[in-house]
Amino acid sequence: MKHLEADTHKPFDDYLTKQQLAASFPGGPISERTIDRWHVLRVGPPRVKAGRKVLYPKQGVREWLESRTQSMVRDAGG
Repeated sequence: MKHLEADTHKPFDDYLTKQQLAASFPGGPISERTIDRWHVLRVGPPRVKAGRKVLYPKQGVREWLESRTQSMVRDAGG
């Protein structure tokens, strides 16, 4: 019988709490209230709710950030 390596990946390794998201936001920490406001306005990153626990999938946060990338616009008047 073949020896199988133990899976060391924990089920929640791919998720951030609101606190973790706020603290690790690119460009510096943001307020957790900002994340709440984004949710109310339906403009924030995707989230998963399990009971009272709210988690943010890391891949979803990355995709959300990429979707918000703006290209630089040059002033034609110079």
